[in-house]
Amino acid sequence: MKTIFAYILLIIYTVVSLYAYMPQVIKLIRTKSSNDLSLSSWMFWILSYLCYLGYVLIESPDLGVIFITCLELFFTILICILILLYRKRKK
Repeated sequence: MKTIFAYILLIIYTVVSLYAYMPQVIKLIRTKSSNDLSLSSWMFWILSYLCYLGYVLIESPDLGVIFITCLELFFTILICILILLYRKRKK
């Protein structure tokens, strides 16, 4: 029972986390502007997810958690790429 509840919480966490990235990705693509976003902040998120992924791989190589962490890392990298792509260079 405890394991089932833990997996339900993991699923909820995953859906909410991935859904949270969508407004940012959509806004970046629609406006094609990223001047109001902090690239350094998103880079720290990448570092955070890389460290967490390392921890998961070492401590509990559960495929579900690895997959979720990789998805979050993917979306964070995607946002960083979009920020760089749409960043207007100051003249």
